[in-house]
Amino acid sequence: MAHLAYAHPAQYPPARLLVVTYGAALAAYIGEVLPSLGVPGVRVQTFAAWAERELRGAIPWLRAEVVDDATPAVSRVKSHPALLHELERLVGAFQGKRGSRAVVEVWADLLTDKTRLLALLRDADEMPVSESDIVDAHRLMVDRVVAIVARDPRDRPPEPKTKAKTAKMRAGGPGMHLEGGRAGEALRGELSEVGLERKPGERTVDADLPEHVRRVEGALGIENDVDVRGETGIDGLATEDDRPLLDLDDVAILLRAHELLCGVRQPLAHVFVDEAQDLSPMKLSVLIGRTATPAGKAGKRAGPSITLAGDTSQRLFLDNGFGDWRDVLGHLALSHVAVEPLRIAYRSTREILALARQAMGPLADDLPPEAPRSGAPVEAMRFPGAGAAVAFLAEALRRLAQSEPRATVALLARHAEQADRYHDGLRRAEVPALRRVRAQDFAFRPGVEVTEIRQAKGLEFDYVILVDVNDSTFGTDDESRHLFHIAATRAAHQLWLLITAAPSPLIPAGAIVA
Repeated sequence: MAHLAYAHPAQYPPARLLVVTYGAALAAYIGEVLPSLGVPGVRVQTFAAWAERELRGAIPWLRAEVVDDATPAVSRVKSHPALLHELERLVGAFQGKRGSRAVVEVWADLLTDKTRLLALLRDADEMPVSESDIVDAHRLMVDRVVAIVARDPRDRPPEPKTKAKTAKMRAGGPGMHLEGGRAGEALRGELSEVGLERKPGERTVDADLPEHVRRVEGALGIENDVDVRGETGIDGLATEDDRPLLDLDDVAILLRAHELLCGVRQPLAHVFVDEAQDLSPMKLSVLIGRTATPAGKAGKRAGPSITLAGDTSQRLFLDNGFGDWRDVLGHLALSHVAVEPLRIAYRSTREILALARQAMGPLADDLPPEAPRSGAPVEAMRFPGAGAAVAFLAEALRRLAQSEPRATVALLARHAEQADRYHDGLRRAEVPALRRVRAQDFAFRPGVEVTEIRQAKGLEFDYVILVDVNDSTFGTDDESRHLFHIAATRAAHQLWLLITAAPSPLIPAGAIVA
């Protein structure tokens, strides 16, 4: 980014550059690095922060709350590459007036047609999704779609005078026109599926209906003696406690639909995406769509100006639709782009990288990275329990603070409860410069920072201590392998593994010190 801004300042002004990172800690770090390289003014944000801001600008009347509560089934469905291509097809076939309400209509259509979802995902050649996952996800998605399509405060019509008009208005929601559309048909199909084939205007006193069914009924204008408007906002009056909910995959779909339907008014000159393997193809397509495609020589339009960087060995999200680089580039219409592997590992020593690669087992890359630097051997130490491990660590960390006062140390645990236990023990032992990091609030200064592995993604430390490396914490499943690899490769100079029960099978037997 610094090179582009220096070599081509007119084409790549800092105000039109964007860096997207996985976590807030790395964003804060890069936000300090770029100005030191003479490039102030570049936005450095997490995808979540950037996407939420963009959504407010694209659909200002929506006023939804973005929450991180998606179930695994919902994530698998919404992030599947097939939905990206189906969204593009729906936009291509869209015949109505293009605007923000059309964006919501297309989003609703994409997520509420269960028959189409089953056809797209159940038998997909790439990453098939089970029928039970699709059915479960569909119910939850319909629930959320209803709360969105039933409101548009910008042009709420006057109160109708007849019950028929009320039913018709609720069936589509203000401006959504879902009564006769595919999304409306899908919502009605939900009711038919559970034996509720009532028509708008027909009353029921069944107060024991499932919550999501009652919400669907309200959006379709089926009157109930049960008042569910306060929670879902079906009356269209939004309050702070009554805002509809979206997850980050919803936001990505809405933003991509907005790009395809409405275009991009202020394109970015270049986007740099770090840890790209933790973003779904849908999210990556949104970022690509934000870049400029200026006319090149002979009037031809140039491709997107974007840099994607990432390591598939360090994946945090295994069901986000990111397979391998070649498949993902194909989904993004970038199959012609070459993948340039970075073979020289600049951070960790040869010993650390060898252990991290061995832990990946069958998931390891075909070609190992080249580590030009050798260092201290990895030490795996066994203790009878966490108390003994804390006592040993306290003494070792106090000595390290005296001998290397500028050293940075990360004590990493897989789970927050483990991190809390070790932090409390070390605090009682009066280990100096000890900090508990809970929300990526790293200090980036000498001392000992205790946190979970996911918090430290993308960062590096002089010394890393991975605690409770037991078979109950790090098994041979894919997630354990990826998390172990991420933790180990945060270390620049030395790595310690602390074992407090039966050792993890990811540790070579000969590396354990009794």
